[in-house]
Amino acid sequence: PIWIGTFAASGVELVILLSWWLYRKVRRHHRTQTNASFFGTSTGKENGSASSNDYDGDAKLVGKPEPASRMSQASMSLESLDAGESPELEFKVQGYRNHWYGTVVLSTLVPVSLGFVVFLAILTADYYGSLNDVAISLSYGSTRLSNHTLIMVWYSASVWFLTLNVTRFRLRNAFRMPCTHTQSHVVQIEQTLEPMVMLDSESRSLRWLRWLEERIKRFSGWHAVVRTERVYRTQQGRLYFTYQCTRYVLNEAADRFEPFDLCLGDTSQQVLAHDKGLTTPEVKRRLELIGPNFISVHVPNFLMALGQEFTSFFYLYQLLILWLFYYNMYYK
Repeated sequence: PIWIGTFAASGVELVILLSWWLYRKVRRHHRTQTNASFFGTSTGKENGSASSNDYDGDAKLVGKPEPASRMSQASMSLESLDAGESPELEFKVQGYRNHWYGTVVLSTLVPVSLGFVVFLAILTADYYGSLNDVAISLSYGSTRLSNHTLIMVWYSASVWFLTLNVTRFRLRNAFRMPCTHTQSHVVQIEQTLEPMVMLDSESRSLRWLRWLEERIKRFSGWHAVVRTERVYRTQQGRLYFTYQCTRYVLNEAADRFEPFDLCLGDTSQQVLAHDKGLTTPEVKRRLELIGPNFISVHVPNFLMALGQEFTSFFYLYQLLILWLFYYNMYYK
């Protein structure tokens, strides 16, 4: 019965995952797909000047700029990064919506993961006769069959847990539905970080190792920092998200999130012109587009921190390797 249940559960899980993949693919095919937005944020001048964008309710550029401000584009395409922009500030944004079926499919990963641990525990206990006082009874008394079964399950569990760990930052969005930014509940941010080579050697072996490292990172998706941020609405109904202490407001006309930057002035006289303070409407406008001057620090609760700790690579290694020690007479 245990083998019948194992293969039946594996088949059901495979069908569930394939059904979600096909459903998601069909829905994406019938929807207008959105190209991810790329940003190359300018570092700004030393005198504190920057560009500013203002939107009305329809996300259009409106209004006259203040005497100490000017209008310019707040986001740039990839081609504009050659004009002295830092490639470290380039990132891609993709919107996602929650879907009930994707959430159900995602929840099935938990019992499958626990099932691998239970299966390894059962095989180990059976090896020592702790199940029914008969050693390796599940393998009909065959030590060779028991070893083969344990190794097969161990390799399967290793691949399963390693895949979940490598894709952990993209996993939740894989069970959400891609959509336009105006319909998104969350956005996935991918920021590519170029490696810093302190000493560029002409050694062929080092060049080959760097090439191999780059290929492995891109294959596993670790060539970029991936973050998922929730999309909020302002009091005026504008969609926005916050990333690296910067608020990005949705420009519905272009279907892209853009930062709002203020130009305080290029000269000392222009900066001193603000010594009288701001009017109430101007304060509300800036609070709407920039947000409060507050740096938030996310601290997970105890259960979340505990889960993050015990799903890291170190504990994954401990979990899998110790089962081999327990099985190979380490238990006694």
